[in-house]
Amino acid sequence: MVAAPGQQVSGNRVYEFEHGLVRHDQGVAPLALRWDETTELFRDVTVTRHPQLKRESMSFSYTLIGSNGAKIPIIGSCDEHAEGTNSPARQYALLGRRAEEQVTRALISSARAALDDGQSLTFGKFTISEAGIRGKRGLIPWSEATVSTKGGRVTVSRTGKLFSAASERVADIPNVSLLLTIVDAYRRGADAPSSGG
Repeated sequence: MVAAPGQQVSGNRVYEFEHGLVRHDQGVAPLALRWDETTELFRDVTVTRHPQLKRESMSFSYTLIGSNGAKIPIIGSCDEHAEGTNSPARQYALLGRRAEEQVTRALISSARAALDDGQSLTFGKFTISEAGIRGKRGLIPWSEATVSTKGGRVTVSRTGKLFSAASERVADIPNVSLLLTIVDAYRRGADAPSSGG
């Protein structure tokens, strides 16, 4: 199987394969991690706008943690205006985004099966089940739940209520993309995890 071109950061390289990543840092043995062996992925992306310069810069951090404790970080920054859209830094950021998509795809089936089986799943301060989403102010049924992702935070509140039930930084929520995918399915009521399809 052929890897995508390795992205080099400070002499270290990360290779992308169909089923996972291999990180090879200088002076240590390569570390491999399959998408379906990844139990947690943390994402921290900050976009800074520079109005006077009419451009944006981005810092990013994706950290994949495997069931065996293996950890692969993808950390960097890029400025498309200065470096171009095809710069190594930009491609490294896109690698992090693809890794998150792959991990979410690998975990979604087991997450839905657990929910169908009546289990609850916890993502940081949030606990989700077929009944709804729970935060520090109790359970909110899906029909009344409002979820927003503004300002680098995930906030859950009850429709029509002023105060949030829970709010947490995106960077502190494991598998935040998986959480939002499941929440979206329940909120839309289409192809919801409880449908068994």
